[in-house]
Amino acid sequence: MDFICEHTVHKKPTAKTFAYKALILLCAAAIPVLTAFIGLVTQIYYCFVVAAFLVLLCVYGVWFFWTSLNIDYEYSVVSGELTVCKIIDNRKRKNLIKLDLHRVEKAEKYIPSLHDNAAYERVYDYCGDYNDCIALFFKSTTQKGGCMLLFSPDEKMLKTVQRMITRNNIQ
Repeated sequence: MDFICEHTVHKKPTAKTFAYKALILLCAAAIPVLTAFIGLVTQIYYCFVVAAFLVLLCVYGVWFFWTSLNIDYEYSVVSGELTVCKIIDNRKRKNLIKLDLHRVEKAEKYIPSLHDNAAYERVYDYCGDYNDCIALFFKSTTQKGGCMLLFSPDEKMLKTVQRMITRNNIQ
């Protein structure tokens, strides 16, 4: 029997996101000002026309990069496979990972102090909010250690994932 479930979650902004936004605004303000300053110093007056053109480009660049920081994650479970997609400002969709839920060894609520110090071959962080984040631990295909997937499911998604896992380890 196939279980089909989808859930979309918005990624909450972090300090890194705010730093990127500040850098975007700083660059957008600095580029036309520097071009106009070069025009004043060198007395090449067409630099003011270039600066005006750069203002228009910077407005577009600010809009593009600012909205690119608006990220959603879509989780879907179909036939025992969990697929995670990244949706960037509802204009671009990127498939990030597809995992077989039958390979899950353990699933539990994510606790940063407990799970951050453990050694994993790979950590896939697709959490919208760390307050309601679930960690799935997958069997390793190499000797280095297993994989950990962090995601923020709703109740329906959690029940579907629970049915797919061979052992009920969700706590």
